[in-house]
Amino acid sequence: DQPAGLPALDAPVDAGASTTRAAGVAVLGGLPAGVRELVGAVSAESEADVRLELVDGATVRWGGPVEADRKAEVLLALLDQEASVYDVSAPERPAIIP
Repeated sequence: DQPAGLPALDAPVDAGASTTRAAGVAVLGGLPAGVRELVGAVSAESEADVRLELVDGATVRWGGPVEADRKAEVLLALLDQEASVYDVSAPERPAIIP
């Protein structure tokens, strides 16, 4: 069962995917409170491809667990613009997709 208040993590479960799962857990555990409360689910396709599904339905391409504070700062600034996808995987070059 999923603990209350904690977003679900969707990641591969095969033996060779432990680093992918670890990246998903690291991203989830490193999210600042201001972002964590906006997240409904987390998915990890690889160590560098972790995505957040926001409770409003938008997707955030987070990337890996590095620079979490900077990514959160950029994401919170971008949320003023309505989009279906926010890409903060490279926080110095963020992007949005309407």
